[in-house]
Amino acid sequence: MMLALGVFAIGCGGGQRPPPPPPPAPTCGQLGPAIDLAVDDIAADKGFDAGTTAKLRPRAQERIITACTSDRWPAPVIQCFVDGKTMPELGRCNAQLPEDAR
Repeated sequence: MMLALGVFAIGCGGGQRPPPPPPPAPTCGQLGPAIDLAVDDIAADKGFDAGTTAKLRPRAQERIITACTSDRWPAPVIQCFVDGKTMPELGRCNAQLPEDAR
C-alpha cells in the first residue's frame, strides 16, 4: 500500500509546488503613514497646534510622494519607509536616499 501511495505521489508531481510569487514592489503611494509620522513629530517639536498640523499633512504628502515618484526612489528605500514606525527608523531610511533627494 505504501508503494502505491509513493508511486501516486510521484505521478502527481511529488508534492512539489512552484515557489510563491514575490511580494509586489512597494510604491510611493504607500508612504502616507510615514509622512504623517514625520509631520506629527516636526509639528510637536515646533509646538504647532492641531489645525496647523492638519494643514501641513496634505502638502507634505503631495510633495514627498511626488519627489519619490519623480526621483524614482529605489524599492528598498520605499519599503524601509513603509515599514518604519519611529522617527529613528525613518531617519535610517532617509539616510539611504542620495543626498540631493533628502
